[in-house]
Amino acid sequence: MHPPTRPSWLLLPLLTACSVPLANPQPTVHVPDDFTAAGENTLPDRWWEAFGDPALNALVERGLANNPGLLATWYRLDQARAAARGAGSDRYPSLSASAGLSGSARHGSDPSGSLSLGLSASYEVDLWGRVEASIDAAELEAEATELDLRAAAISLSAQIASTWYQLVVRHAEHELLLEQLALAEQTMALAQQRYDRGLDARSDLLSQQQNLESLHAELRAAEGSAELLEHALAVLLGEPPTVAVAPAVSELAGLPGLPAAGVPSELLQRRPDVAAVWLRVQAADRNVGAAIAAQYPRLSLSAGLSTSLTISTQTLVGWAVNLAANLVAPLFDGGKLEADIDQARARLHAAVQGYAETVLAALADVENALTSEANARAALESVDRQLELARELLTQVEQSYAAGLTDYLRVLDALRSLQSLGSRRLQIQAELLQNRITLCRALAGSWTLERPEAAR
Repeated sequence: MHPPTRPSWLLLPLLTACSVPLANPQPTVHVPDDFTAAGENTLPDRWWEAFGDPALNALVERGLANNPGLLATWYRLDQARAAARGAGSDRYPSLSASAGLSGSARHGSDPSGSLSLGLSASYEVDLWGRVEASIDAAELEAEATELDLRAAAISLSAQIASTWYQLVVRHAEHELLLEQLALAEQTMALAQQRYDRGLDARSDLLSQQQNLESLHAELRAAEGSAELLEHALAVLLGEPPTVAVAPAVSELAGLPGLPAAGVPSELLQRRPDVAAVWLRVQAADRNVGAAIAAQYPRLSLSAGLSTSLTISTQTLVGWAVNLAANLVAPLFDGGKLEADIDQARARLHAAVQGYAETVLAALADVENALTSEANARAALESVDRQLELARELLTQVEQSYAAGLTDYLRVLDALRSLQSLGSRRLQIQAELLQNRITLCRALAGSWTLERPEAAR
């Protein structure tokens, strides 16, 4: 039965339990059948374990147990579940009890008094499904909040992994700079010898001294950057920034095999952030139904049972029973109910578009990570070939310089080229790690989250 646009008093005797039909919105975004690239490895639910890095595993577990932001999400879930339970109470009648004591005393007579007892119950008949729609919306919001928690755990694990490997890269950069510094010092010694023998100008010696100072500055910058990353990692684990939470590791982890991206439609069902947005679309749809149903009459049933007892005689006066049914319908509200409906519908349309935006972003996360990885791998192969040539060139130029067949600028150019390529290779390796973390985060579903002790 479809309710009329506005209730008609002529139809009141015909009212039966009906529900406002839901819009049941459907997403309009196009989802492709496949991704443009795919790996073959199965990504575990606890995706970071694919890297085979015990230090990373320990850091993520510690963060999941102690990160304040994630702990706060646990309590937000408690709030949403409590709100759903509170909304669900409207399915049942409310029952209350009352008791009263009164008395009087006069000079020369015995005191008198009475004790009254009563029970009252009330219940709203959900004629148009308003109550049920409101309850459904609250329950859907609680389910979406639980998915928010899972999405937050995935996001936190990715932040920890990203920060950890940035820190490892900084330590690796520090080691590389030390190697480059040792090589530059050897070249400096050679330049000093030639200058002492009058074979080179002082400008050549100054150029190499400048190169050494530049490497020292880069070394200090790498140390400072590592310290900042250590602070950031400590905060992610719920510790003060001054607490050391990770070992000093300078060896980059090898990338695991490229994970299978799967089918886009399955990815959207698996990702908790996407599923949470869709649940909120459904909740918004229920709220529209509740707003429409609020226009129509409400039927409330009530019953009461009361008695009184005379204290002086201990006589039970008797029981009184009251039954009532009230039908209330809005007549004039200045357009408030219509405005509430329009507002609820606008929220629903916004939620549908938000879902489409979330779907597109999820698909883009995967495609961008796959494309970036392919580009980074091609760049790494090119840099490796350039490094091989640069090392050979530096050896030949140094031999020619030692024999007095070339000037020092050729040596310095070859040395700087080798140093630049070494740094570039490390940078690409870091990009590959970050892209892989991004891809794993984009493909990750969720795992069984155990409530940490800190949130109990």
